[in-house]
Amino acid sequence: MSKSTRATTKRKRRDSDVIVASSKSTLELRTSGDSIELQAADPNTPDALPSFRGIAYTGGVMNPKLAIQWNGPVVIDLAGLDAPVGPVHRDHDESRPVGHLTAVANDGTKLSVTGVFSVPSVDQQEIIAGAKNGFPWRPSVGVKILTYSTVPQGQSLQCNGRTFEGPILVVKRSQLKEVSLVTIPGDPDSSVSIAASANLNMPTFEDYCKSLGLDPATLTPEARAALQVSYAESIEPDADASAPPADPAQQPPTATASQPTEPLMAKPATAAASSASPDLTAAGGLDLTAYRSQMAAETKRVNDVTTLCARFGSPTVMVGGKNVDLAAHAIENGLTGDQTELLARRHQDLEASRNSRPHGPAIHSRSSHSSIDLGALQGGIMLRAEMRLDSPTLAKPDVKAKLPGFLQAGLNDPIRQQAMDAAHQYRDLTLLESCKLGLQARGIDVPANRVDMLQAAFSSGTVAVLFGATLGAKMLESYADVDDFSAGICSESERPDLEEHNNNRMQAAPNLKHHPVGGKAKHGNRRVLTEKAQVGRFSEQLKIDEADMFGDNFGKLKDTPQDFGRAAGRLRPDLVAALLMSNPTLLQTSRALFNTTDGNSATGKALARATLSEMIARLLKVKDGDATLNLKMSHLIVPPELMDLAIQLCYSANLSNDSGSGDLNPLKKYGVTPVRDARFSNGLVHPVTEQAIAGSDTTYYGISKDGRTIEVNYLQGAGRVPVVRVETLVGGEFGVVIDVKHYIGVNALDFRAMQRFST
Repeated sequence: MSKSTRATTKRKRRDSDVIVASSKSTLELRTSGDSIELQAADPNTPDALPSFRGIAYTGGVMNPKLAIQWNGPVVIDLAGLDAPVGPVHRDHDESRPVGHLTAVANDGTKLSVTGVFSVPSVDQQEIIAGAKNGFPWRPSVGVKILTYSTVPQGQSLQCNGRTFEGPILVVKRSQLKEVSLVTIPGDPDSSVSIAASANLNMPTFEDYCKSLGLDPATLTPEARAALQVSYAESIEPDADASAPPADPAQQPPTATASQPTEPLMAKPATAAASSASPDLTAAGGLDLTAYRSQMAAETKRVNDVTTLCARFGSPTVMVGGKNVDLAAHAIENGLTGDQTELLARRHQDLEASRNSRPHGPAIHSRSSHSSIDLGALQGGIMLRAEMRLDSPTLAKPDVKAKLPGFLQAGLNDPIRQQAMDAAHQYRDLTLLESCKLGLQARGIDVPANRVDMLQAAFSSGTVAVLFGATLGAKMLESYADVDDFSAGICSESERPDLEEHNNNRMQAAPNLKHHPVGGKAKHGNRRVLTEKAQVGRFSEQLKIDEADMFGDNFGKLKDTPQDFGRAAGRLRPDLVAALLMSNPTLLQTSRALFNTTDGNSATGKALARATLSEMIARLLKVKDGDATLNLKMSHLIVPPELMDLAIQLCYSANLSNDSGSGDLNPLKKYGVTPVRDARFSNGLVHPVTEQAIAGSDTTYYGISKDGRTIEVNYLQGAGRVPVVRVETLVGGEFGVVIDVKHYIGVNALDFRAMQRFST
């Protein structure tokens, strides 16, 4: 392997760090152990493979850099770890196997492993040679994460025979994939030892001398020093490990277990030792005491850097215009603990400055989330849907009752304010991120595989909790903002079901009769007038499947409830306009709602001062039985084409004329409110019968809200607003269905308080 190739591989391993996403969208946790030491092999088994054993994971806290939204401490729950035997690699590189495990022991508090170096390779030789020189190789366990959960700050977790304080991420279910030997520790309390066997493929110094035909016992000190230099050169791994040896005969001979082992040396600076000194240090060889001291200092520096970075949340810092992992940068560039801390604090200050801005950064740019509030998540979704959390519309009583809990409190409520403030950090979440954090907020284990995670979010009702209330709020906001010309004109009532009911009323009480002295009160007769009333059900639905979630199709979730809300808001004015324009038959009279017999309909009456004055007079003169009602006209309903004229007639203080009767506008004093709606000129399709109704730009209506006009009926318990429901799809479909239902119906109560004129 060339130097450039090794550097690239090393950089990739460093960048991937301890959590990676596999091709099957799984997560893998890699945690390192402590140094290793060589042990003598069993002399009775000269053919045994080199072996290793030790504690690969002590069950303690690690501080890996994860590929998920967490950069804090992590613990693997050994009770949920499936630990089969598997391969052994170098540096978690599957292309560099060095052996395999022979046994794995999990006692619930630590993970012990035993294995052999069964794959001859340069990596195997370097690991064993380095261990014999005292190099602190680390065991690193590759674990596939199946589910995980988070413990927020202020709470604790008990597993692996000990107690851990939050914030911490606990891997609840996992599977051991492999064990590697690496250089950077993650679990400093773990350890492993390597046993050198007959097949170490490493010659001793005595074997080397004998291969040259020399007797080591007869060597002079000068000759021995020189031969030790050449011996070290003969066993030093080639810089280009990818190149095979030119001559197989140059492969080192096999050592035996009974032979004493000589300390291995680093390659000297000079090609030959000085004959003036037999001392290894002076001869250019390795002073083991100094070497070990240097290794101890380097190990301490690496441990200091790693521990310090973990304390600061394993930050990614800006260096040379690039974002780099601070721990990897500090270790690679030889930074001291003080220098590393300086960079970490500078990064911390920058983060604090960013977080102090009015709208906090998105969740994927923050270091960790020790405690996730479900209300804040819902608020973040509402913000992404372009809703104002302090919108006056959301304060309306019929809308407020359908909102997420934190929004039902008063605007100045501290809990609501806290959730609204926290919502800003979640406003840029993807749909998948929202589902994942929603599971965490509800205390549900989070599968590492995103397909399994999404299935858990669907099946646990988390998607319904997150999007049901929030999308419902978006729909209600749009519903409440629709212009409704019928407001103030109709009365409202509630019905217990969707069946047709009688809507009865008594005829107006007759005028009181004179009661002479000594006489009896006369009996009056009052008719019972009946009309039919019924609540209709209107609905629409939207399917959200896994493709929408994976593709982050938030526009579908945002625009659809907004459109549904507007459609639901149009339903009431549609029904009222359809009733007026279709002119239904009343049960009490068996005649049309507007007819000339009952005196509430006329043609040839273009809107003008005189015709409006006539309409006002007709309403005043209406009788119910022998009672004159004197109904005051409150609303004038016109098509858009007549709106300007209606405003002039109703609001102008003066009306110009040439008749000599003056220009004072007497109509203004009646306080009639002109109302326009385009349905009356465009026509519409009846929401119930689906029959087309033609419009007219010359027909207008006079209404008295003091009388019985049109009743709008709602279903009891529905809150008089649309109802949003989110349910999990079944029957082989993967996702949820969002349906919007509105329970509403209209019926005419009487003809007396309404007039219709047309040209």
